[in-house]
Amino acid sequence: MGGVLRDELSRIGIRTDGLIPIPGGASAVCNIMLDTEGGLITGVADMDIVESLEGEAVSISPPESNHTDHHTCVGR
Repeated sequence: MGGVLRDELSRIGIRTDGLIPIPGGASAVCNIMLDTEGGLITGVADMDIVESLEGEAVSISPPESNHTDHHTCVGR
């Protein structure tokens, strides 16, 4: 699933340099249900892949950067 996500994001012009491929990992998913005012009613998530991250795999962009880097773990 991660490869499909990366390819489709690239195809529509969205940066993918913040994606962290983790061989054998399953991409994190989160599904939520909101009320009409945007409040959380219920949700379920599988974010176990973040447990496999090592400290150096995630970094914050320097203050002089023109953007904020967001990192997402994706399975291969």
